[in-house]
Formats: sequence, structure tokens, C-alpha cells
Amino acid sequence: AASIMLAVDDALSMGPLICLATPFAILLFLIRPFLSALGLWKVVETHVDLKGKVIIVTGSNTGLGKRTASQLARMGATVVLACRDKDKAAAAAADIEAETGVAPVPMLLDLSRLESVDAFAKSFTQ
Repeated sequence: AASIMLAVDDALSMGPLICLATPFAILLFLIRPFLSALGLWKVVETHVDLKGKVIIVTGSNTGLGKRTASQLARMGATVVLACRDKDKAAAAAADIEAETGVAPVPMLLDLSRLESVDAFAKSFTQ
């Protein structure tokens, strides 16, 4: 019971920090356009040329992995979509190609199965 009370006390002690951080974040969000106009807020864009690079992205058929693969394709990389499901990988490859004009390479890879990792490595190196 003591450890539960300690956890509750720790959670409650974050209250003042949240109360201070939230208005600051909202204020910063609201004044950002004005800071940008004055040249005080700059967005740094990195233009990296990845042509000639081959990048393997695991879990690239949905979510963050798919967005990462899409951005890497835009930067010129040859992207390998390493996914557990061949159909989902092919669908993601079609989506990324339609979005970027670059066709990624879908490949089967289940990181929870050693034989799948071995087969992927052999297939990838050929």
C-alpha cells in the first residue's frame, strides 16, 4: 500500500509543472507566426540527398514506419519495406509510390522468427 501511495504522490507532484507548461506551450503556439515574421523563429529544413543509399525500414506498412519510408523515398533513397505481411507490404509500396513517384521494394521479414530473419538476409544480399 505504501508503494501505491508513493506513486500517487509522485503523480500529484507533477500538477504544478503541468500547470506552468501548458499555458507556456499555448502562448508559444500563438505567437510563433509573429516570431517567424520577425525572423526570430526559423524552421530548419535539412535537404539530404540519399541517392545511391539503400535503407531498410521495418514495420513500414503502417504508421511511423510508413511515413519514414515515404520521406526517405522522397530524399532519393532506395527503400526496402521489411514487413511481416507480404500483401500489406505491397499495398504500402503502392501507396508510397503513388505519393512520391518512387517505388520502394517490399520484402518479407518477421523479426520474431529467426528463420525469417535469415531468409531476409539471404534474399537481401543476393
